[in-house]
Amino acid sequence: ECDAVLYTRAGPEIGVASTKTFLAQITANYLVGLALAQARGTKYPDEVAREYHDLEAMPELISRVLATVADPVKQLANQFAASQT
Repeated sequence: ECDAVLYTRAGPEIGVASTKTFLAQITANYLVGLALAQARGTKYPDEVAREYHDLEAMPELISRVLATVADPVKQLANQFAASQT
């Protein structure tokens, strides 16, 4: 039983277990921290806006990184799959 819930709505996991859930929880907690900082006045509004903007850019940045490393990761996976030890 709990007093409050923070739904992340990350959706079902496909592939590596809990990766999406983990990132969703980090993001949700980060957003709560930003909201608290804004409410307490410990961050300037322009800082909070910049943080939100940077966070909104993350999916595209992650997609670019994954696209860049996809082929090298496949090559390594094939090497490991073919190894005997």
